[in-house]
Amino acid sequence: MAIGITDDGSTVPAAKAAAGVFKTVRRRSVATDAIDQVKALVTSGALVPGDQLPPERVLSELLGVSRPTLREAVNALAAMGVVEKRQGSGTYVTDLSSELLAQPMVFMLDANPKALRDLAEVRIALETSAAASAAERIDASQLEALAEVLAHLRAAAATDVEAFVAADVRFHRIVHEASANVILLSLMATLSTLSETSRMLTAQDRDVRASTLQDHERIFERLAARDPQGAAESMRLHLQHISASF
Repeated sequence: MAIGITDDGSTVPAAKAAAGVFKTVRRRSVATDAIDQVKALVTSGALVPGDQLPPERVLSELLGVSRPTLREAVNALAAMGVVEKRQGSGTYVTDLSSELLAQPMVFMLDANPKALRDLAEVRIALETSAAASAAERIDASQLEALAEVLAHLRAAAATDVEAFVAADVRFHRIVHEASANVILLSLMATLSTLSETSRMLTAQDRDVRASTLQDHERIFERLAARDPQGAAESMRLHLQHISASF
């Protein structure tokens, strides 16, 4: 649903903007305030994925900022993955998928190899907790799904790197889901997108794939045994093994 303003700047049914959705920003840091306001509108649901922002001229007036400042703010929002600029069409709120939101950090990983080790440390902190919670909450269907993923890991371990990484991602995703923590699940969705870069690097080594398979089998055993401490420790050891391979 567009914001009620067409490409030529005219308003469509009682535009949200006319209803006071946008407010003139204070001069703390004009571009930053403009960015914060758009992000707040997305967070509150006043703007939803697919909504079109008003044309530049109209939006700059609504926010009370210059058009160069507005362009700076919109470019920053686009870099964050919050909005998407479509040539000849306008600027739209994205679907806010983890893949889009992770793009700025993907660049950081590409530019700074040390960031891979930093990512591994973050994963250890979050995923050990996820594994412990999952051991307490995992249901039969999730255990069955993990068993199927393990079968895919075994089949791909010898030669198929891409299939192995896909199964690895899926295994961890099921563990995150089984933790039943929606905040952790959201965080890990973004981190999983980022960690595919490191997974593709480490999975090139056949020995790493074999070690990863063994680690996943131990994690599965502890989850099936409903052993929170054992599941957390197995996950920690697995992620430390991966970190050591960088």
